[in-house]
This record gives sequence, C-alpha cells and structure tokens, in this order.
Amino acid sequence: MSWAEAIKKKINTPTLANRSGNKIRTAGIYEAQNRFRQAVHEEADKLPRYAGVDHNGRPIVGREGTMFTRGEVNAWDKKDALEQITYASSQMGKVRGAALRKASELSQTEKEALLSLAYSKNQEDRLKFAQKPISIVYDRLDYVGFTDDVLQRMDIGQGAVPYVEHDVNVPAVVVAEDAKTIKTSITGNRTYFEEFRLTSLVTADVGEIAQRAYSIIDRIFEKVPRQIALEEDRLLLKAMYNASGIKNTPITFTTLNKATMDQFALMIERHRLDAEKFILNRADFSDIRTSIRADEFDPITSRDMFVSGYMGTYYGYKLYVTAGIDEDGVTNETVPAGHVFVAGGPRFVGYQGIRIPLDVYPADQFVNGEFSYGWAYFTLRGLIISNPRAVAFGIRSSTSVASWLL
Repeated sequence: MSWAEAIKKKINTPTLANRSGNKIRTAGIYEAQNRFRQAVHEEADKLPRYAGVDHNGRPIVGREGTMFTRGEVNAWDKKDALEQITYASSQMGKVRGAALRKASELSQTEKEALLSLAYSKNQEDRLKFAQKPISIVYDRLDYVGFTDDVLQRMDIGQGAVPYVEHDVNVPAVVVAEDAKTIKTSITGNRTYFEEFRLTSLVTADVGEIAQRAYSIIDRIFEKVPRQIALEEDRLLLKAMYNASGIKNTPITFTTLNKATMDQFALMIERHRLDAEKFILNRADFSDIRTSIRADEFDPITSRDMFVSGYMGTYYGYKLYVTAGIDEDGVTNETVPAGHVFVAGGPRFVGYQGIRIPLDVYPADQFVNGEFSYGWAYFTLRGLIISNPRAVAFGIRSSTSVASWLL
C-alpha cells in the first residue's frame, strides 16, 4: 500500500482521541516511515544518470538511462559511482519534495472528506484531522535531520527530573529553555536538561470553507515538518559549535581534502575517542570528489542515500551531506556552506531528552478576534553535549561563521 493510499484509507478511521496519549503520538509512525521510504525510492528510480557537463558547465543527464537499477547505482567503477552520488546529492531536495507531493495527492472527493474534518465545528473531528500529519512529521525528522544519529535519545518520564552523568573534568553544553541560549559552563558530575519547546502553529481562515481551499492540507504537511526539523537541527549545530572550542581548536581550511579531514579527526581522537561523522554542506562535498582518489572513498551505492543524507565512508568516517530542507526553491540550509562539523559516537557526544514527543492541540483564534481555526504542534525536549571532547568544528578561510551559530 502506498503512503498516499494509506492516508486516504485513514480519512474515516475512528478518532485517535479514544486511545491513550502515548498511543496517539506513536500510532502509525513506523508504518509511515516504511511507506515514505518506498515513496523516496520510487522517485529516486526516476533520476537520470549523470554523464558529465557540457561546454557551458551544465550537467548532461538523460543520455544513459537512469541512475539506479533495482535500488543500486549504475556505475562503471568507484570513480563513476562517486560522480553519480555527487550529482545525486545535489538532487536530494527535488527527490524528497516529489515524494512528499506524491504522498499527499488526493482526489477532490478525498480532499473534501479530509477538509470536512478540518472545518468541523466538532473539536474532536478537527483533532482527528490534525493528528494525521504527525507520523509524517516524525518520518521527515528522521530522514531530513541528523540529530538522532549524533545524540543518544533519552525518554523522560512524567515527573522525572532529567539529568545525565558526565565527565567532571570537562564542562557540558546545554540548550537553555528559551531554545536560543547555549550554556557552556555546566560543571559537576551531573548535568540537568533545560527543557525547551519546538512549536509550529498552522491556521486556516473560516472564509476558506466557502472557497473550499484545499491548500490547508498542503500547508500543514509542508510547514510543520520544515519548521520543526530545521529548528531541531540548527539547535544541535549551535550547541556543537559552542562545544567545539572548549577542549578542541576550530580548524580553518581552504580545501576539504584528506589532510584536512585527518586534522578534524585528530582533534577528537587525541582524547582517545573515535571520530565517526562529518556533517557538511553539499558545496563542500564537491572538494572530496575533486581532491581525493575515488578508490579512497567507499560510496553508498544504494538509493537509501536519499533517505538519510549519508553519502558514504572515507577512511572509516561517515559523511553526511545536506543541501537544505527538502523543498524545491527553498535555500534554508541546515549546514551553512563552508562549515564542517565532526562528531564522535552518540554515546560519547551527548543526549537528546524527550519529555513530550510531537503532539497537536487545538489552537482556534476566535478568542483573539480572528475567524480562523488553528492547530498547534508541540514537542518538549532537552539537548546536552555532555562531552565537548567528542565534537570538532572547522570553517573555510573565505567564510564567516553564520550569525545564527553565535
């Protein structure tokens, strides 16, 4: 069953409000992940093979068939595979965006049925409508973001005081409860989470009822994941940037080559920790293609690269490449060009504490004098870099540090 068909099938399902709170949040998440993965794969299978550039520097595609066959990249050798996935990384936004649009393709009748829930005067009906994107949002957080790969997840029970044990010889870094301030001088043998909120408010004017404007469906499916995922990943990178200078020295580089990457890894490995992940922008990934031998890079030849952003392994280091949140024409880059972040294994870096997984609450605006329905998406969590030794940062010499990292 395709993801779109599953959404259609659930239009008339019994209200989720009859289930326990925990089941409401988790219902269908794993099923949605598998369905969305399938949708991404289907779109990736349409991607044409890359055949170099023309005399104007424009990519030549479409002359040699598709890039993937039965889920594996069509390549002559490792060098060609590297060329193919480098081009694929520049197309990630299009592939993921097309998969999302495909998932939300509903007929007018089906949209009418779904929209009737959104505009019902019954608050329970509107909650049923708003719950539908939650599993989609969770899936997009997994495949767009990398926070879950960098940090250990810690579920925080109701009433529990959230803390982690950490090395007393190094300060911890904590995201403050305003979700903006980074505290970098937390000492002692225990570090307590300061829990913050990630929110997204979606509203729809009552006047759209008469107009039958179906854009509300697309608005929720697009706005919520983009807002939540972008904010979550940027908070992680902001914490990593502030942690990287506590025990390690930021590196300035001109080219991201083998020697430079070894410098990054050494910052972490000199503390007897393993450097595991490089997180970089698509523009900086180009250096790897041009400055190292292809046989030194072990590419991911599966189309799964579109799901995770994981491009391959270079001397044992995993490379995660981001070209921004997956929406055509939008340049909201998670990792700014010229910035490189390096992390050790999750058990050495830190924790992501989850008090309230993503949930939705009615947020009608009538009391504010506005004739619009509203849905407030909300999650309560904390973020700690418990061992700054396991984090390193570098910046290209011609680049200034992005203002939102400071």
